[in-house]
Amino acid sequence: LIRMSVIMLVIYAGLLAHYAQDAAMPLHTTTRYDGKPNPDGGKPLQKGIHDKIDAYPDRNEFTVPQFSEGLDAEHAVNVWPLIVRTINEAHTHVDKCYELDALGAFDKEPAKAREFILERTRAGTKLTLALWYSAWKNSDPEKATIRE
Repeated sequence: LIRMSVIMLVIYAGLLAHYAQDAAMPLHTTTRYDGKPNPDGGKPLQKGIHDKIDAYPDRNEFTVPQFSEGLDAEHAVNVWPLIVRTINEAHTHVDKCYELDALGAFDKEPAKAREFILERTRAGTKLTLALWYSAWKNSDPEKATIRE
């Protein structure tokens, strides 16, 4: 039973991290998540930009310590405002995604996008940290049970 609980915890931790990272990805805050809207209403421009951004950290050898270096855990009794703040802040970077893509910064000249993508990845890591830390701080150890 404990082994199954640990497995489920790891699964849920992975899902939480995935969705927290998604909240920090600017294109996830718009219905045009995979291409810039075409002014004449036709096919989206810059099709495929979503994958370029999502794959950027792996393709450009980012490390886990880079994601979390210097981050402090934020505690919130209600985490919903943290989530909304992260999404709203991410949305302010939608145009930057399109600009960097137009420059070839996600594939042809990746150094141009490195700082931007690292900052976005760190924003997702910070949200993940805040969610876990808040859950721990807000838990009531008196009500916790351990099953053996």
